Amino acid sequence: MVFLQFTVSGLPVGPEPFVAKHELHDAKCWRKGELSPSGKPRQSSGFAYSLPDAPYWPAAQPSVQAFLDARSAMFHELREISATTELSIGVTVGSEESFVSSLEFVPQLLGALATHGVTLTVNAYPTSDAA
Repeated sequence: MVFLQFTVSGLPVGPEPFVAKHELHDAKCWRKGELSPSGKPRQSSGFAYSLPDAPYWPAAQPSVQAFLDARSAMFHELREISATTELSIGVTVGSEESFVSSLEFVPQLLGALATHGVTLTVNAYPTSDAA
């Protein structure tokens, strides 16, 4: 299974107007000073937006590329205000279907991430405590 989340931080004001403007429905927003899930105050305002989960990376990659391509103006705006943008990819490992996960990133996707100033993070999650 593959989980995809874009996280934006460093917004100079509350994220709600930005999220509404760019129609990021279901984005999780926070403001500077609010407590994070770890209990620490947030250093800046921001939001997290999840793309649909996919069974494996080749099925997820086109949705990431389409999101980047369709939202060029949004990413340009984020770069102009020096916001920090990250794509976090979570993959499950240890199951029969995905005992070892290998993610291949095509140059077009890497180029789009770089052009839009998006940091890429990949995390592996065991499917169970025994994995």
